Amino acid sequence: IGYGDITDSMTVHCELSATGLHFRTSMYMTSLNKDDGRDFYPELSPEGTTDIDLEWESASPDICYVDEDGNLIKLKKGVATLKATLKGTNYSATTQIVVMDAITTAGIKKTYNQGSAYYVLLTDGTLWKWGEKTIAIKKCTFDGIDFIKDFICYDYYGNLYILDGNNEVWKCSASGQVSDKPLLSNIKTLNVTYRTEFTCYAITYDGGVWSWGQNTYGKIGDGSTTYKEEPVQMDIKGRVSKIVETNENTVLLCENGDVYILGHNYIPGKLTDENITTPRLLLQGAVDIRPSSNEGYIIVETKKAYYSVYYQRLSSVEEYPYVKRCPTEKYDGRYSAYIEDGKVYIKNIRTGGNTYGQLGAGDSMANDDGYYLMRGIDNAKEVYFFTNNIFVETEDGSIYAFGKGTEYELGNCIAENSDTPVRLNFGIGELSVPLTLEGWNSTESEGKLTLIEDEIILDFNAGITNSSSYGSISLKDSEGTAYMLNKTLDLDKMHIATKTPLTKGATYTLTIPAGTVQDYFQNQNSLINISFIYEGEPAAEPALEFE
Repeated sequence: IGYGDITDSMTVHCELSATGLHFRTSMYMTSLNKDDGRDFYPELSPEGTTDIDLEWESASPDICYVDEDGNLIKLKKGVATLKATLKGTNYSATTQIVVMDAITTAGIKKTYNQGSAYYVLLTDGTLWKWGEKTIAIKKCTFDGIDFIKDFICYDYYGNLYILDGNNEVWKCSASGQVSDKPLLSNIKTLNVTYRTEFTCYAITYDGGVWSWGQNTYGKIGDGSTTYKEEPVQMDIKGRVSKIVETNENTVLLCENGDVYILGHNYIPGKLTDENITTPRLLLQGAVDIRPSSNEGYIIVETKKAYYSVYYQRLSSVEEYPYVKRCPTEKYDGRYSAYIEDGKVYIKNIRTGGNTYGQLGAGDSMANDDGYYLMRGIDNAKEVYFFTNNIFVETEDGSIYAFGKGTEYELGNCIAENSDTPVRLNFGIGELSVPLTLEGWNSTESEGKLTLIEDEIILDFNAGITNSSSYGSISLKDSEGTAYMLNKTLDLDKMHIATKTPLTKGATYTLTIPAGTVQDYFQNQNSLINISFIYEGEPAAEPALEFE
């Protein structure tokens, strides 16, 4: 129009409403002195939502709570259920906040898996157990033993042999009792075979081997097949550095790379098998041996390849070896994994290797080589394979688990499988306390408990969920008439209301059977009986209807 270009601009703010929120993990672990920032916050969906205001509630504010500025305030060690609600909506989620004096970050020295039970020995000399009947990770303690260098389980009942800091071996019960005197001295490591029978081994500092226990197939290596209560010396030429086993066989690795075998051996073309009762040389040039998580054979590693020694077929190794993909690859016949730039890439070698999500891949796609990226893992240091689970240790000493959890194999007190990382929180079992009723919304009048509100609110000492007896809660009047109830749980509180109004001045008895509710550790309530007089407002008279 004669004045040159005329322009203007405006800023458009687009609102994207949230459709939900969730916590990345069911448990967040912290210490009293840690600066948590927003690490414990839930994730909002969809990504980029403009709804960011959260309201917080804590079931145990004496342990921790979130202040007005959104900071996690920690007062003492313990476990608290934390609830986040998107302001102005019904979208909410809960997580467990675990507060420790300090977080254990020692690395793994040894692992042991028997059925659904797991043992892990850390580099700080502490031994931990979970799974099976132990739902939270608990420290194993033994009278007079402060530092554990090695351990083996020698039966199905949790009894162990412990190698202490003085290189002495002690027989220990599952309850922590220790034998009066050591079984052996000058011992470097311990090993056990356990899949069909328990045979124990102790390797000395000069490469010798003591062996004892069950001996049906000659795995003790003394030329016999008889049970040995006390250790006997194995006659083997090399200096033994490692011992592993499969179902009925034992394989020994020497420092010079020689591999020896013991146990049940199938001989093709013969009607009867043989038992190899003294160490027999199998192959040379090995750098490592380890049991397969597939349980049927042992993996022998050389500088270039992996070989399989099959159960009952000790006279030969797998004809076609599995060639390493890269120097950092770990292979055990069921899984293969390698670490690159702190990320773990993993694939299943045999069918059924991801039944429980143990590959940690979620819905990610495999690359051309069939390897999946394990989600949620950075700075990985080592990968540990088990039949139904996989553990990953990171550079900072943290340990994460994937896979089967229906028998508490993931150590997070939840009987659920997981294809996302679950951090192993060592010491959490020590925070478990009995579940108790702290109080309810009663008042006292002339020495009697009264209720003046329309509902009963029970306050427990921890966040609660319903358990096996939840449907058996009852409220009865003095004549034994039962009332129909509406029950809801919210963090540490149980709300109970009747479907029909209570009568003012009448006496009622509330019965909450043992096992009605449970806390995060599955500690259940004991029997609760409460008698009270209702002094609330009488029920309104029904309005008269006129025709």
